[in-house]
Amino acid sequence: MTKDAKENPTPMDKGLAWAPALQHPLDRLYLKKIGDIPLLPKIMGWVVDRQREEIEAMLAGDGFAITKDSLSDAYAVFEAACSALDLDAGRFRFFCEADSSINAFTTGSDIPTVVATRVLLEVCSDEELAFVIGHELGHYICGHVRCHALARYLSEGMKWTPAWLLGVGVEPLVMAWSRYSELSADRAGLLACRDFDAASRVYLKLAGFPSRKGGPANPQRILMDQSIQYAQQLGGRNLLSRLLHQTGHAFSATHPRAIERFAALDEWNDRGFYDELADATPEERIRIAENVGTDYLKNALDMAVVESVADYAEKNLGKSRKESLRLLRKAFLHGDSLQGTALEEIVYAELAVEEKKDGACEYTLSLFLLRGQENPVKATISVDYTSDRDFAPEAIRRQFIQLRQKQVKILVYKPKK
Repeated sequence: MTKDAKENPTPMDKGLAWAPALQHPLDRLYLKKIGDIPLLPKIMGWVVDRQREEIEAMLAGDGFAITKDSLSDAYAVFEAACSALDLDAGRFRFFCEADSSINAFTTGSDIPTVVATRVLLEVCSDEELAFVIGHELGHYICGHVRCHALARYLSEGMKWTPAWLLGVGVEPLVMAWSRYSELSADRAGLLACRDFDAASRVYLKLAGFPSRKGGPANPQRILMDQSIQYAQQLGGRNLLSRLLHQTGHAFSATHPRAIERFAALDEWNDRGFYDELADATPEERIRIAENVGTDYLKNALDMAVVESVADYAEKNLGKSRKESLRLLRKAFLHGDSLQGTALEEIVYAELAVEEKKDGACEYTLSLFLLRGQENPVKATISVDYTSDRDFAPEAIRRQFIQLRQKQVKILVYKPKK
């Protein structure tokens, strides 16, 4: 663990310094809300201590430690996954438990422990196991361990404990956070295994794909087709039916459905976030994380600007959207220069946010391009972001409300000299 991570703990646990670069934005947002609830950290400490004692006793009595001597091939995968995620495998314990389900979990904040079931180790290839182990290590990186203990505690329905006193208000919040935390951990899993097909096969096995059948030739295509059907089925329901459908699963579920997890990871990969972190050194990952602000709305607007410019570059400049997303994030969010890249013709970008008479906000980006001429050519791009003023980042809302300005201009990109 880095020095920064020790000195700047997340609200629930001590994650790594580059965790914000990995986390789903709603994971960060909900985790902060949970951490701000009075007395909850103390109650969670009690819950974690109680569960840790039970789990450690169970592992010591019924499980076995996976080491170089006991199960060398699985431990080699574990070491490689730790290395890919900037972790020291020697600081962790890796256990197997005799369970008939395909499952794994992380426990212990002082001495982190990854636990895999016997069946998981039997049905997963090395690449698939790397994804699962990376997923579990992702929970440690993002500081999820304590809050996950509370989620498990609430989901077990132990209403006779102090958790019952919090259940009405806290349970939906904790369960919603738990599902988003799984999306963050899946990102770590992909970074650990570096194989989207392997990650996709894990989702299929979680959904019930028979292990004795091997695996389909193109698991990503199978899941993509099914995710499209799933989205259409949800969209085709009437309002009441859809609410009942979502509430029945989502109110008490700690994990998203397998198809939802695939779709979220595919979107993250498609936006180029995976490539950015996979190619980065530990120091570069920390720098990326430092540019992820705590203002969720600003993060959302920043990404909307980047995606709007990437769409423009694909349609009008003939550039790869995925590569443009990666370059634009580095330039617009991290301050890197586009000079010498595929988007070097972009020389200046300014965002204008205008408040209309009805209180709605309009976001427009002025993009200045060198198109074989001496002076830059201006292109005006509409940014696909909500018009509701309440969803404008705090700094923009402050200028509208306190300074009574009707238009706010923000310099998004200017090349370094």
